[in-house]
Formats: sequence, structure tokens, C-alpha cells
Amino acid sequence: MGNIKPTRPAGWKAGASPLKAAETAAHANSADTIRRAVAAHLFAVGRPGVFWTLIPRAVDPAVGPKTQGFGTMHGLPDLVLVIDGRTLWLTLIQSGGRASVQAACDDALRAAGAEGETAYGLTAALAQLKAWRAIP
Repeated sequence: MGNIKPTRPAGWKAGASPLKAAETAAHANSADTIRRAVAAHLFAVGRPGVFWTLIPRAVDPAVGPKTQGFGTMHGLPDLVLVIDGRTLWLTLIQSGGRASVQAACDDALRAAGAEGETAYGLTAALAQLKAWRAIP
């Protein structure tokens, strides 16, 4: 199987600090900053052979109903990874936030055999990625 990597964001430079890239992202709220930082870490130091993708949020009110018509569930996790044959998911919540909508989707993923966690803040997200050996 070939090396399939997610597309790097515009302006991303090899060797750039993942945190600095996320902190300086224009118009980013706290949740977006966490997502960008997680992606930047995976791009910069992600372990070879780890597949990952971020699931975009449908923040546009016109897009949400359209994607639901395609079968998209409420409460999808932010990040899906496949590591050593294990399917993992990570929901990224800003520190002090709530993960109420995600519970039904989390239960469905677990029932299907996937493993996952909810991380509150960037530090918790990076700690979980380290525990799964996605990053060093």
C-alpha cells in the first residue's frame, strides 16, 4: 500500500513549529486552533504508517442539512486514525467545553469496534496521540 498522506495546508512549511502555525492561524477560534495544532503535529512528527484525517465541521447552516442527507451523523469525532490495524477516533473539545452531542456517535463507533477518546484542550489531545503512538 502506498504512503497516503493528508494534504498539507496552504502555507505549511516543513520544519515549522506546529504550535506556532496553529497559534498564528488567521480567524481561528479555540476549537479550530486545537484542530490546526493537532494536524500540524501529525504532519511534522507523525509516525510513518499512521493513517489519519480530520473530519471537517459543517459550520455553515446551509451545509449541515445537506450533509445529513448524505448520511452524516451529528457528533462525529474530529480525528480518525488507523494505527497498527486499530481504528481510533479523537474528539477535540476546547478546555472547559462540553461534549454532549458526541455521546450517541461515540456509542455507535464503540459498538462497531472502534476505540476513541474525547480530549479537552490541546495538551490532552497531544497526550492521547502519544499514548496511541501516533506521535513521539
